[in-house]
Amino acid sequence: METEANHYFGSHCTCASKLFGTAQPPEPYLLRDYAHTNDPTCCPQVLWRKGEEVTMALYISGEAPQMLVYTGEVVKSYDMPPVGGCRTNVEITINEVDDVCDVRPIHHQIIFYGNFAGQLRQFAELYNVAVIT
Repeated sequence: METEANHYFGSHCTCASKLFGTAQPPEPYLLRDYAHTNDPTCCPQVLWRKGEEVTMALYISGEAPQMLVYTGEVVKSYDMPPVGGCRTNVEITINEVDDVCDVRPIHHQIIFYGNFAGQLRQFAELYNVAVIT
């Protein structure tokens, strides 16, 4: 979390480059080594576009399945290093909470371009999945 600006910081060493979907061109990316090992591995550092709307979601299975759904906007894509964490780093706003520290859980959600919160909520309702925001 970037608490001073109240922004969420998404960070993954694996990231799809086709953030607009598989039929669209990929976002720019760099091939880098995996951030958490000294092994000669390879992963993409995807460069997200400032100002793009995003959806962040996470499905939690179980007897009472849940789906976390948040929306926001890309503020900035960061290089790693100097920032810590994984290779692809993106700072986003979150629309559904007043304090970004209320986003749960704090990591491993899926983030992609576009505002698809309405469609995800409809899907969850059809399949009796509780939506959390």
